Amino acid sequence: MRDSIIEAWKTALLKQFSKALRSAVTAVALCLVSFSGWAEISPTYVKAGDKDALYTTDKLTNQQFLVTHIAGREYRIPYGYIQFQSTKAKDPEVSMLLLAQLPDFESCPLHSHEPAGWGSKVLMLIDDAQSTTTLLQRFEIETKRKSPLTPAGEKFGLQSFVSSKGTFGRLIEKNVPVFKGQSLIQSPTEVDKAGLYETIYFDSKANPSVYIVCTGDTAEPVPACFEHFSNDGLLYEVSFGKEHLKDWKSIKDSTAALLQHMSQ
Repeated sequence: MRDSIIEAWKTALLKQFSKALRSAVTAVALCLVSFSGWAEISPTYVKAGDKDALYTTDKLTNQQFLVTHIAGREYRIPYGYIQFQSTKAKDPEVSMLLLAQLPDFESCPLHSHEPAGWGSKVLMLIDDAQSTTTLLQRFEIETKRKSPLTPAGEKFGLQSFVSSKGTFGRLIEKNVPVFKGQSLIQSPTEVDKAGLYETIYFDSKANPSVYIVCTGDTAEPVPACFEHFSNDGLLYEVSFGKEHLKDWKSIKDSTAALLQHMSQ
């Protein structure tokens, strides 16, 4: 059930980008003037409410925090990392959804002048590893869903395999849209169509410590990657623009370091 919710959220996110392209509206980009649309696509298991009981303010810095407990540890989350959500979140208990920006993983300003797309944004979905499927189970589900897989060599220190399916394991239909950046290709070539397929990257098939799923280069106006790993009792899914795939290791390390800092 939970995996289907995550899948629906991802699909809704990419549909928002496609809708923005068709209507020539770029305000659907992350961290732009309004985040009202996130109320519809935020995972439903992240509880929302209007009470401030779980929020505290640092008297020295006047910074507001959400105090929550996950995996037996207390986390103090600066409000800037969750302000993109339309309402203040109650204690999520087993999950957190945070938004930051590269390269330093600072909180994302509510108003941004970046163009439509991921830009420097990273979205972090963080679970209590004991409350959900393991990293290996998720990896096995992903590889089975995307099979058969074609070896594509090593890239950025990871093994890569091209899926026989499109975004989120969907079959490639005859008239599926093909994109080049923000533009829809009217008469795509076979080379263009080859970019519709997802690619999965991992360090070990038997027991991966990290795996990454990326949409095809021509499958969406804003190709994205979803990096999965576990650390210190937490299970992570970090989403970012595909242009940052080469930085997967620093993104992994910085995400874990950010959560460790929030627990001090």
